[in-house]
Amino acid sequence: MARKCFTCTASDGRRVTLYKDRYEHHILAEHPELKRDYDKPAQHIEYAIMNAERTYPGQGKAVVYVGPPVQANPPAGAQHIYVVVLPEQNGEGWWVITAYAEPILG
Repeated sequence: MARKCFTCTASDGRRVTLYKDRYEHHILAEHPELKRDYDKPAQHIEYAIMNAERTYPGQGKAVVYVGPPVQANPPAGAQHIYVVVLPEQNGEGWWVITAYAEPILG
């Protein structure tokens, strides 16, 4: 069975899982700003999913969660964390495919 960082209930009621393998080998590797700007990136990803300011459709069946503003470590400043999820293959829940941070400008 795959190891999990967390499973949570999203702001829209979906059950979402972040798997350790995806987190370590994709998210942190491809989006190093999360590791650089946050002491506990997985907790910020979970927070963004659970407290999303908005969601919108991504490509195909993907859903994108946009978290509320969070204060990253200096000098990064305030940011939104975007989390992209897809349905699980077994039809039970959703899983995080990627997450990244964007600064809040002006």
